[in-house]
Amino acid sequence: MSSVKDYFFEVEQERCLVWIKETYGIDIDPDEPSEEWDSLASEYQAMLDAESDEAEARWLERHSYNEFFFEFLEEITTASSLLSLKGDLYQTSTLCRLVYAQAVTLLETMISSVVRKLVVSDQSLMLKLAAKHENLHKRTITLKEIAEQPKAVEATVLKVLPN
Repeated sequence: MSSVKDYFFEVEQERCLVWIKETYGIDIDPDEPSEEWDSLASEYQAMLDAESDEAEARWLERHSYNEFFFEFLEEITTASSLLSLKGDLYQTSTLCRLVYAQAVTLLETMISSVVRKLVVSDQSLMLKLAAKHENLHKRTITLKEIAEQPKAVEATVLKVLPN
């Protein structure tokens, strides 16, 4: 397992080196510890995080509330259909607990998706959340960040909402 993890780490490090070369035109050795490497690697990671956050905001914009409810209904129907399976008392009890846990997870996921969609869709709600939430009203976003990631504000607000 460790060799697979090491391989993925090396691939990601190579992507980071390519990004540094393309962005700044410099070659850097990650094996030699330096503040420059740490700074550039952190910037690369922040760029990846911003892209991921922006992708979530776009995904929420593309999906409707109805889709979240229909997906919940399908999944809860599938989970509850397991309750009709026959088994001994111990298996039935375990199955009921598993279905209950799945139902709670599905409900939490649907509520989270609907709230996140609502925040992204309603500009005034997003601004109220940003003004009232302690971690948001102190956060500044530069014009460069907004230019590079047009959904930077939505992504920043979505970060404080639980998944």
